[in-house]
Amino acid sequence: MIVNKSMKNTIIIYGSQYGSTKRYAEQLAKLTGLEAVDYKEAKEIDV
Repeated sequence: MIVNKSMKNTIIIYGSQYGSTKRYAEQLAKLTGLEAVDYKEAKEIDV
């Protein structure tokens, strides 16, 4: 998948209680080249 330059400041933020959303987010991150971050850790990200 080609990610355009406007997505360079884009991340995938997810919340997962049982792990399935985390697995989907990690797979999507792998396909897009974006970073997948748990919402609990996203509060610490400097934008």
